[in-house]
Amino acid sequence: MTDSSSLTAFNDALAQLREQIDGVDNELIALFKKRSKIVEQVGHLKAAHVQPDCYIRPAREAVMVKRIAEEFKDGGLPPAAAASMWRLIIAASTNLEKPMQIVAHTPADASERFWLAREYFGSFTAISKEPTIS
Repeated sequence: MTDSSSLTAFNDALAQLREQIDGVDNELIALFKKRSKIVEQVGHLKAAHVQPDCYIRPAREAVMVKRIAEEFKDGGLPPAAAASMWRLIIAASTNLEKPMQIVAHTPADASERFWLAREYFGSFTAISKEPTIS
């Protein structure tokens, strides 16, 4: 093979793989939209029958994230990365059920608490800092 034919073969193979990635991305988008519609139904059901002040269920979320991390132990994404993505999906889903506003107790010597809340609830959740517990 000449250099130009080798480069052409490389570009063709790369284009085919990227096309496959785009196809998987389209499937993921469709699945996320489907999941979001189900989450909205859950929110309506809860509002009609339970009316909780807060839809956060840490125990259920922990089970979900642990399961996702376990699924990736044998390959694919690093388990921590998969768990982190799922944590974000859960936070976004909880916001679909009921929009949240979080207050993070962040005294001057503990500013990391705000960033922990940001990581847990996602960049799309309104989080304010409060230096005192009052």
